[in-house]
Amino acid sequence: MNASPTLLARRSVMPRNIHHLPHHFHPRRIYSASLPTISSLLSSRCISSSSSSQSNTSDSATPATTTASNPIPATFFRGGTSKGIFLNRKHLPSDQSQWAPIFRGIMGSPDPFNRQLNGMGGGISSLSKICVVGPPTDASPSSLPKSADAIDATDNVDVEYTFVQVGVKDGVIDISGNCGNLTTAIGIFALDEGICRVPSAAKGEGNATVKLWNTNTGKTIRTTFPINPATGLADLDKPETSMAGVPGEASKIRLEFLEPAGAKTGKLLPTGRARDVVKLKAGNGKIQQLKISCVDATNPTVFLTLSKLNAILSCRGHPTLPNRPDEFLKASFPDYVLELLEDIRQQAAVLMDLDPNTQAQPKITVFQPNDNGTSEYDLAVKTLSMGILHKAIPSTVALCYAAAVGVKGSVVNQAFECIVNRGGSDMSGEPKQDRIEKNGCGEKLTLELGIPGGIVEIQGRFKKDGGVKSVAMNRTARRLMTGNVFW
Repeated sequence: MNASPTLLARRSVMPRNIHHLPHHFHPRRIYSASLPTISSLLSSRCISSSSSSQSNTSDSATPATTTASNPIPATFFRGGTSKGIFLNRKHLPSDQSQWAPIFRGIMGSPDPFNRQLNGMGGGISSLSKICVVGPPTDASPSSLPKSADAIDATDNVDVEYTFVQVGVKDGVIDISGNCGNLTTAIGIFALDEGICRVPSAAKGEGNATVKLWNTNTGKTIRTTFPINPATGLADLDKPETSMAGVPGEASKIRLEFLEPAGAKTGKLLPTGRARDVVKLKAGNGKIQQLKISCVDATNPTVFLTLSKLNAILSCRGHPTLPNRPDEFLKASFPDYVLELLEDIRQQAAVLMDLDPNTQAQPKITVFQPNDNGTSEYDLAVKTLSMGILHKAIPSTVALCYAAAVGVKGSVVNQAFECIVNRGGSDMSGEPKQDRIEKNGCGEKLTLELGIPGGIVEIQGRFKKDGGVKSVAMNRTARRLMTGNVFW
């Protein structure tokens, strides 16, 4: 059960190993405004503008430690439909090979009973996550060349972070991809910790935008959220929006992933095709072909339609899944469905030049078009995460849908065009033809996904040549606790 303590290597297509952390933080200050950290606010048990008299030096000048204390300072966040532990990078050893035992101890992995009772994990992949956050290093995109059509994706960033998926049962430490849900809370945590500062101009506007650099994918994300003008910290309790899978309302947090294509493979279409075919054994011993689409934006994802999946199940003599979108969303996936989807996912991984044995990448998702013309959503979507049916949807998969819908000829694009052409109204009563906005720079597509628990709206912005400018969605987050965690 003992997994290697060495973190998994990142993809080789990037020009440098951006997971390497230097022994000293980048000395650049982000903002000069003097604002309190969440720690000082909590210790004083009050929030007031007078707290902002502390030094305005950010944590970027603090050297990383050679060892980690036990317990270690940490914050527990809900971000989107996930929960995870957030760590300030300065509290971790500068040698990343020492991180794995810390992360396993925090989460309570490995656990043969799949409960993680000895740690902060919740026994499922969406509750067994860690984010390491710090100031930009020399590997941040400020040192990379800008392309002519970039939308400031390579401008200076405010924060650098690494996402860590901790295996529940096996304790495997996986940094092969990003987590869109926990990305929701990265900028919030960075302000809480004093890693970066809110520009003074943002105070009067009521919102702050923090630009993030994700080391797992080598991609930049803009996150925008309300701030308390008195403290300069995120205000998460405004009743602005609700999200599927989370009770109540909270402040709206906008996530925009810039130039998201090729997050893992370096290409939007890793196989070079909008559609691919995998071969599967039917019950009569014959080989059946299944059409899929393999798209890599925010995270690599395999897309297939419910109708094609049911056709394979029928040929194998298995009961099929419900065809009605609302019933499909409520359905559980029997073991024979999970095994078939894993077979498809592994074959697609080989086509995408990825390791088929790494369950985190690629993800696989099944959808059913909701094309009766009166539906609140476009596609009914179910997704697997680490081999298990997700209770909502991974944000990176939702965002990959936003990219795939603009890929001409993909199974998602074909379904979307059929829905739009048939007309009808969306959840706000607007004609579905209005989902496509065109201008001189390209087009913007809006897609509404029905998932277990509600509806997720996503947007994709595309260049004239079909490239993906950005994908975006709204999320919410909540601070759950701050203190120290034992490992």
